[in-house]
Amino acid sequence: MSDTPLQDFDIVSIHHLPRLSVLWLNNTGIGTEGCVMIFFSFCSTWSGLKCLRSRVCHMVSLRKSLAELYIGANPRVNDDVVTPLLMLSKLSRLSLVDTGISLQGLRRFAISVDGAGHAHLRIHLSPEWIYYLESKHRDPNRIGAFLFLNAVFLENAGLEGTKQLEIRPPLIDDPSQCGRLSVTALKINLCLHAKCDAASLETATRAELAFRLKEALLVRRADMLLQEFVFGVGGDMDADDESF
Repeated sequence: MSDTPLQDFDIVSIHHLPRLSVLWLNNTGIGTEGCVMIFFSFCSTWSGLKCLRSRVCHMVSLRKSLAELYIGANPRVNDDVVTPLLMLSKLSRLSLVDTGISLQGLRRFAISVDGAGHAHLRIHLSPEWIYYLESKHRDPNRIGAFLFLNAVFLENAGLEGTKQLEIRPPLIDDPSQCGRLSVTALKINLCLHAKCDAASLETATRAELAFRLKEALLVRRADMLLQEFVFGVGGDMDADDESF
């Protein structure tokens, strides 16, 4: 149905296709409410997202059958679509090109999807987000993407000439460890992970430093998850991904 003008409520007819596995809705004009229609069936007329709190609804079978969803070029699709998308347990391909979803929304989606076990999901994003992730993904010196600074390259056992990364203290990459670091270690990590000027950290308390570092590491973790969903674990997009 791509390139066909649709109203959000038009999507309700999809409920008559319970075994639908691929759905193209690019450039149709639908918004977040239309996307929610894919996942919910209502006993009365839909009148907005707030109805979720007051109307009796039940999940339809699409959440267990839909494997590919293309909703690009629909700027009215925003961050509110994240929660409904998480209900698609079989989803393996998702296009969010030129939608209204922000980087913060994408990060929240990546973290939630990773926790739900969608290891094989591939996401196609707008060029600006691809550039952002690709620059962090390709450049080993980009702070916040990889911990190459102050890292030690070790020989892999039995693999002569092959090297791997080992993160050494005081550097960390686990947000849960922030509360255990000294003030000095917190400042070192912030200077590396968040590009903070050392002078700007002089008056900060230990609690403030720990909070700032935790936030920076959470962003880093979300970005690295997004990289995996976009580029794949191996680091390269498939040639046919350009057609999303």
